[in-house]
Amino acid sequence: MQRVQLILRGHWGHFYSYLYKFCESGESDHLHQARIGWRRLKSALHFFEPLYRNVSPFPARALRPLLDQIGKVRDVDVALEETLPACRELYAGDCPRRRVHWDSMLTVLREQREQGRLAISEAFHQAQTHEGMRNAVQWIDALHTHSGTALCEMTAEALSVWTDHRLRRLYQKMVRCCDSHELKRQHQARLLAKQLRYLLESFQNELSGRWPRETLKRAKALQAQIGLRLDRRRAYELVQALRDYPDLADFIHKRQNSPEK
Repeated sequence: MQRVQLILRGHWGHFYSYLYKFCESGESDHLHQARIGWRRLKSALHFFEPLYRNVSPFPARALRPLLDQIGKVRDVDVALEETLPACRELYAGDCPRRRVHWDSMLTVLREQREQGRLAISEAFHQAQTHEGMRNAVQWIDALHTHSGTALCEMTAEALSVWTDHRLRRLYQKMVRCCDSHELKRQHQARLLAKQLRYLLESFQNELSGRWPRETLKRAKALQAQIGLRLDRRRAYELVQALRDYPDLADFIHKRQNSPEK
């Protein structure tokens, strides 16, 4: 099995194993790791796509309902476990009425999360999902059998050079997005930082020198920096969608662009 396939297989295994663990345990960290595995796989598929352009697309359609549900639940996880706790004391302080109001909102979000977790488990065990997963594994395993692709004709040394060049282009694209304060561009910068981080970590044994280490460090920092603002915005959207807590949504909305203390 070629290097690219090993990377794709590794990310798929990460995704599947942690998703299976989540369906058995219901633990948030297992779902978090499953989502990371899927994002690593998506990043690698996009990164290497020029090497197998004449191959049919990766068969992800059957997995879409499951993946959408995972995204929704993880958004609530992040809001409940990371974003909203930092806002509670600032909003409620020592006011009993505000504390009760805030905790009521959290109860509704927790109920939504539990419903979403059950939906993930149900989707995971559906025959359509199992078939989609088999097709995904077969697609990865058959990647080296497609003659005429750049991937099949490329030597290990040529792949290393191609990878280094493409990583540097990706880095420059990320830097350009960082120069904008538009929400859409900031979101794109975060996605690029994640993609760059995942790819550099995948190739950490092949890449040497100062540039990969410093770039990985910068990608992680950028991901965390922009992620904090976007997580606050997503928490605001979740609370706003509840409709019964407009004052809480307004408070979170005002705070989302404030500097972290």
